[in-house]
Amino acid sequence: MINLQRVLEATKDHVNVVVPELDRLVKLDPYLAPYQDEIRRRYYIFQKLLKQLESEEQGIDVFTSAYKHFGIHINSQTNEINIKEWAPGAKAMYIRGDFNNWQEKQYPFTRDQWGIWRGTIPHLPDGSPAIKHGQAIKLLLETSDGELVDRICPWSRYVQRPEKSNVYHGVFYNPPEDQIYKFKYSQPKKRDRLKIYEAHVGISSSKEEVSTYENFRINIIPHIVKQGYNTIQLMAIMEHSYYASFGYQVTNFFAASSRYGTPEELKALIDEAHKHDLTVILDLVHSHSSKNVLDGLNMFDGTAGCFFHDSPRGYQTLWDSRCFNYLTREVMRFLLSNIRYWLEEFKFDGFRFDGVSSMLYHSHGLATDTDSFNYLQLAHHVIQTLFPESITIAEEVSGMPTLCRPLAEGGAGFDYRLAMAIPDLWIKFLRDIRDEDWQIGHIAWTLTNRRWSEKNVAYAESHDQALVGDKTIAHWLFNEQIYSHMSVFAERTPVVERGLALHKMIRLVTYILGGEAWLNFEGNEFGHPEWLDFPREGNNESYKYARRLFYLCEDDTLRYKYLKAWDKAMNDLEEEYKWLTATNTFVSRKNEGDKVIVIERGDRNLMFIFNFHVSNSYTDYRIGCGQSGKYKVVLDSDAKSFDGHGRINDEQIFVAENIMWDDRPFSFQIYTPCTIIIDGFAKNETSDVICHSLKICRTDPGQPECRLYQVKSSSLSSISLGQSGSNLRQNHPSLLPLLTSKICTIPGIDEICKILEQVFNNHIPLVDIDGDRFGTEATFRGSSWRGKDCNDLSSKIRPGARSMKGDFLIDHNCNGIFGMDSSTNRPWEDELCNDTQRIGVAILGDSVSAHFHIPEQWLDASQASSSVFEHMLFIIENELDWPQLSGSTGYLNISWPNIAGETRSTYARFFERDHCNHRDYQNIAVNGARSSSMINISKTLTRDPENDVPLLVFYALVGNDVCNGYPNTIDHMTTVKEMRTNVLTVLTYLDTILPKGSHVLTTGLANGSLLYELLHNRIHPLGRVGTPVTYAQFYTYLSCLQVSPCNGWLTTNDTLRALTSQRAIDLSAAIRNVTLEYSPKNFDLDYFYVSVADVFAEWAAQGGEPWQLVESVDGFHINQYGHALVSDFTWTWLEKNKPHWLPPWNPHNADIERIFKDQGGY
Repeated sequence: MINLQRVLEATKDHVNVVVPELDRLVKLDPYLAPYQDEIRRRYYIFQKLLKQLESEEQGIDVFTSAYKHFGIHINSQTNEINIKEWAPGAKAMYIRGDFNNWQEKQYPFTRDQWGIWRGTIPHLPDGSPAIKHGQAIKLLLETSDGELVDRICPWSRYVQRPEKSNVYHGVFYNPPEDQIYKFKYSQPKKRDRLKIYEAHVGISSSKEEVSTYENFRINIIPHIVKQGYNTIQLMAIMEHSYYASFGYQVTNFFAASSRYGTPEELKALIDEAHKHDLTVILDLVHSHSSKNVLDGLNMFDGTAGCFFHDSPRGYQTLWDSRCFNYLTREVMRFLLSNIRYWLEEFKFDGFRFDGVSSMLYHSHGLATDTDSFNYLQLAHHVIQTLFPESITIAEEVSGMPTLCRPLAEGGAGFDYRLAMAIPDLWIKFLRDIRDEDWQIGHIAWTLTNRRWSEKNVAYAESHDQALVGDKTIAHWLFNEQIYSHMSVFAERTPVVERGLALHKMIRLVTYILGGEAWLNFEGNEFGHPEWLDFPREGNNESYKYARRLFYLCEDDTLRYKYLKAWDKAMNDLEEEYKWLTATNTFVSRKNEGDKVIVIERGDRNLMFIFNFHVSNSYTDYRIGCGQSGKYKVVLDSDAKSFDGHGRINDEQIFVAENIMWDDRPFSFQIYTPCTIIIDGFAKNETSDVICHSLKICRTDPGQPECRLYQVKSSSLSSISLGQSGSNLRQNHPSLLPLLTSKICTIPGIDEICKILEQVFNNHIPLVDIDGDRFGTEATFRGSSWRGKDCNDLSSKIRPGARSMKGDFLIDHNCNGIFGMDSSTNRPWEDELCNDTQRIGVAILGDSVSAHFHIPEQWLDASQASSSVFEHMLFIIENELDWPQLSGSTGYLNISWPNIAGETRSTYARFFERDHCNHRDYQNIAVNGARSSSMINISKTLTRDPENDVPLLVFYALVGNDVCNGYPNTIDHMTTVKEMRTNVLTVLTYLDTILPKGSHVLTTGLANGSLLYELLHNRIHPLGRVGTPVTYAQFYTYLSCLQVSPCNGWLTTNDTLRALTSQRAIDLSAAIRNVTLEYSPKNFDLDYFYVSVADVFAEWAAQGGEPWQLVESVDGFHINQYGHALVSDFTWTWLEKNKPHWLPPWNPHNADIERIFKDQGGY
């Protein structure tokens, strides 16, 4: 096809074209004056296209009716079936399916000069159609190289996925007349002041399933009406084979998704919405198409072109999808007919056009795609000519001028664009900025920063934030307490206090200032506590999180009901005062010190006062207003009906005085409360003072006094911390029992203390009756660290042991597989495990390998509550380590209240490949371990070279040979000579205990210098409430106390950091050299280095920031997300370089799961 745009551009005829209302556009925005020629050029192409369609295609009405004759249709007069398809690259075309037992070439088509194929299937001898309603059908195409390929008709109105298949097939959709839905209610007129409820039919149920059109019609529409919304925006309606794509990888553009029900049921849903005067908008995806070939448009005619650009321009690499060649005649016919189809057949009331920014630009630069702009003009011409009451919204982030201006002005014709910068604003503030540091002016500027006379849809959070891995506003605010403290009977913690206040305030201020319409994603109206995670391989195809738990906001015992009530109150208030269409908005106050915003909007003298200050409430606070008279409270976020404290008297009348204030002619005084009420022990004391009052901290004679916080005033500067602590103890006598008890001196308890000391020093399980170094309890070096012992009375029965006589009677290796198969009279172990190569995983490491983690909730006052310390004993018994979640031996993949992130470990991958490896893991990692101490620590590794299976051992000491807390830190670092000796000693020992066929992988030291660069100016959890404390201050404080985990890297001294890094490089080289030089007898040996910089770069590529991978409390170790990434890097290296080290896939895994379930668990 000829590219029409290039021809038109060459003519330069656009210079003389008249854009009817261009003068009006330039008057609205004089900055567009220099670009009038470009606007004329685009308009010229648009008009030229219209004239061509008028002369060559009998006009836009006929052209967009193509869906009525393209595709597969039945002739109602003759019952013949007529097929019409565009496939210019195909050599031949046929149709086959259930109706002809899938014969390939029974019904050949003919081709015309334009690449359009036609075929006819005569009726059966009895006069009935040859293809019955509901039968599976596919087109069969012969490509240019002679290959026969199945394709789905691009115009298919119904497609289905067969059971146990991931590929859809076409379905002949021709229901009997009595099954075709007849619309009963008229469509609403085009409305303004949209209050949009964005919804996904499939997740609209609390059941673990794909929900239906019928459920949405019966149960969700009443909820939407009750909440005061007037518009529904339906996502994921156009068929998409990949459910988890959220509907944005469309495969079948004319098919309503069959996973929710039939097209008739969708029509009934829309008609029900119209019954309630709701506008229904379709999420229209014309910005790109799925790359699927077998059930999508890609390679439809066997070529990379056809519907798409056959060049790099035809690929959207960010989404791994295809981009349309918009101005090709048949592509225009297809897409414009698609628009008409949804509006005409289903009576949608408009569209939210997805991915408009992607359409408008060739790249992320400023190279505008004129073809797509002209296509959008054509689309709006169709919509506004044939369906003038329809509404269109652009998902567009660049703010391109004229996008939301009329066609007569040279615009694209959209009614609205999404205000996409607003959700990013709230994410940044909630994630990165302390409440005290919120910039009120920046909030107001972002909410009002939009093109004059181009309407915006305001929304506080996007549907993407609800997806697993991201966070909604409710998740950012409530954190883990969204699961534990949302009962009205639960403790009202500072986190809950803050969350309730800000959730309401953020949504309202966005509603007020952000645009001319409002949008809420399904569930966010009540702070839905679960993310969205569609069924996928990574979650075992679970629907547990692919749903919305509406029952939560209906439960009177849960706080979600208050957020729901607030959402309704906002909508009701707008319905009464109609501020969304008001143009007289005035922000009279943006006070950074007071954290107060005052807004006037609308013709009814509506005023909004927001106090974002954490702790300051203001009495007799004067605010300016534009009108004289009396004012009353009409909405109060602190009202008890919204779970507030009721600090405002809603009956009070405020009389405006003739006092000019904030550039307003009148003013009055009010009381405006703070966002959070916090009360608690020693709230006026710093952590330094509390630490000394508890005698945890002390100042040694002759040493400097270490302070994390500055003294509060000069009058106190002479008072020592010890004296301040003494004063606090006198003021709070309840502290005395904590200070005077010495628990380990109590008779009986002293013996327990000695046992615990032995456990922590010897690194072996506390409960280990048979002495095989495997225990039955989780903590105290038990099954959190090593596989759980299934018989603690026999040292021959333990994880990693070889089976004995097929374990027909006793589970010798504790993998949960034992007994006899009665059908074959063979032991299960022989049948299910003998064909595999069992191998275990162990790591010799330091606190990084042990996964050291102190919950930040223990130190962050804003998250303080009793539940934060619920698992404290368990955590301490595990030495503040989390080996059960680590990247080497982690086996739990559950959400803990004090730690977040997925567990991806080497052991878990070994188990995934072969369930016979169950429980065969050992985490021999110790906080503070270095190469010298590892010589003794390694001797606690358990392996019998004769009676156990092979083992993969990681030698991973990544920091302590250069890290210590000494002031003269370099003097205490390991030397290269010492490192060589220490590593060689451990390797030699391993050669005496490891079974043949084992493997050892050593690694070097990490480059910890990056940590200071990432964190030094960020706020530490200790400083998130009250006086801010940066990581640089925290590191200095630890160094002063001589308890820093690494004085060489966690320092303001650039030279010292460089020297420490060089020593780490030298020691890594020593480890590598020893690894390459040593020749073991019983194991393979190699060296692998994981670059911290590479891990950070990968996280950044996934959309994160490097600091998010570092433990927030100590600012030194990698966190759960970091462990998973390091494990990914390690596994990738093993798969590429050492595939023979890895266990092969066990074909009997499914049988093991069926017979032995969880194999005894952990």
